[in-house]
Amino acid sequence: MCACAWAPVEDTAELALSERGAGGFGHTGTSMNLIIPMAGRGSRLRPHTLTVPKPLVHVAGKPIVQHLVEDLAAMSPRPFDNIAFVIGDFGEQVEADLLALAAALGAKGHIRHQEQPLGTAHAVHCAKELLEGETVVAFADTCSAQTFSWTLRPMGTFL
Repeated sequence: MCACAWAPVEDTAELALSERGAGGFGHTGTSMNLIIPMAGRGSRLRPHTLTVPKPLVHVAGKPIVQHLVEDLAAMSPRPFDNIAFVIGDFGEQVEADLLALAAALGAKGHIRHQEQPLGTAHAVHCAKELLEGETVVAFADTCSAQTFSWTLRPMGTFL
């Protein structure tokens, strides 16, 4: 049995895609997705994480997760269609803020709950519906300046 839970989201809370339409800017129907597992306790960052989840700790004026999402969106070969945040029990305001972050980038935001701490692979499994199409899995506590080069390849092909 899966210990993941779908967040009950009303129509008004789940934010719509931008005006780019189904399939994005001129590509052939494969969605571009981002999954961010961020349900951990943040115990190594105590005392900062006693009241704030680790991905929401502010660094240089913004939450770590906001830096990550904005940087990935800027580097992506095309806009993200969907961004899933896999969280613990962070509260309704945090969920609303994460959905607003996705919407600000023109993506549909999704909240998925990992009810038991069963590891990173399990957290990704909680957002398994976004593994269809082209998907990036990024960790919300990653905060570093990097230069990446993206090469999209068909499933099953390697460098």
